[in-house]
Amino acid sequence: GFTAPIFLFASGLAFGLTTFRGWDKHLRWGETLRRRFERYFLLLVIAYWVQLPQLSLGSVLASSDARMARILKVDALHNIGITLLVAELLVITLRKPRRYTWVLGALAVLAVAIAPALAQLNLENVPRALAGFIQRSGPDSHFRSYFPLAPFSAFLLSGIVTAYFLFDERTRSFKLKAGPWLLGLGVLTYFAGEWLTQAIDLETVYGPHNYWVVGPFFFFV
Repeated sequence: GFTAPIFLFASGLAFGLTTFRGWDKHLRWGETLRRRFERYFLLLVIAYWVQLPQLSLGSVLASSDARMARILKVDALHNIGITLLVAELLVITLRKPRRYTWVLGALAVLAVAIAPALAQLNLENVPRALAGFIQRSGPDSHFRSYFPLAPFSAFLLSGIVTAYFLFDERTRSFKLKAGPWLLGLGVLTYFAGEWLTQAIDLETVYGPHNYWVVGPFFFFV
């Protein structure tokens, strides 16, 4: 279960580095923004396309409930496309790197904190196309979504926040000693997650939940 978080965090780190390096280009419409929005749209198209049974609208419309559930499930590409699209729109809205970083950090904390509660919601009346972004197991037995926005978008957002603190404005790249800082931060968050898991019983707060998927303390691990 570590491969996907590493991939998502690295995607956020790469997004953060390239965004902070060319910050002014992201504040007004131009080639940079156009290419990014095209990229996120293409990610979403590919994400759904690879889940189609056939390249035929008729086959989609005639799909069984089980098949439709597989078509609409949310996988890593869906999560990346939506999360980075929101992150890009927030650059345009917030306009200042420090303010932007604080907001993304708050969104990451929120995504981790509410994930156990969202996982227990009854989504019977929520369309499948949206339910997959909210929780892993949706409104029926056929439904299975592996990368809902909470908590998995928080790995991407954490990568962007980390990039801000490790970005060197002078060299327009990562700071020379970024490696030791990343290693130290990683060790610290790991032990913090392990200690909190042993010290605090979150089931008294959230009720029974899947620690390995939506557990806030396992997010740190």
